Amino acid sequence: DGVILTHGDSRHLGGAVPLLEEVRVAEVIDGAYADRSSLRKKLHQWLATHGRGKQIVWRGHRMELAPDVTLEVVYPPVGRELRTADDKALVLRLSVGGRFHAMMMSDAGFQTEQWLLENGADLQADLLIKGKHAGDLSGTPGFLAAADPRLVVASSTAFPPQEQISEPWAAGV
Repeated sequence: DGVILTHGDSRHLGGAVPLLEEVRVAEVIDGAYADRSSLRKKLHQWLATHGRGKQIVWRGHRMELAPDVTLEVVYPPVGRELRTADDKALVLRLSVGGRFHAMMMSDAGFQTEQWLLENGADLQADLLIKGKHAGDLSGTPGFLAAADPRLVVASSTAFPPQEQISEPWAAGV
């Protein structure tokens, strides 16, 4: 039904236009952050040229996906100055029936985790899905303790090496 663009990083956004050319989605959702991503600018131009709209979201935005299924944007807030695409990544919390919660962190790192901890975000999650920030720590002990997930799904890749999950981190989780 829709596509959510988490941030302007080419690995996350590079296939958006070819996907949208092949699959007609009802909604494209993007964050309210400014960035230098040329791919993101091209995507927004493509959407405008093809008469396809987009919904811009930020912290506090809630979407009703189905009865008893909501998706809340918990990060980033409007107006926060951020440098890298990973620091601008949408953090989303899916709630099903008020009983199951999944936190989707994308490539958020230490700055995002600290901001969420310091600003009273509801981080409790049965399932935590996290990527790996390109140049910062993520999945810190304090953040994991606050989220208290029953299951963590973490991406890891051999290339580039800085996006590989370390064995000590995996063992600690």
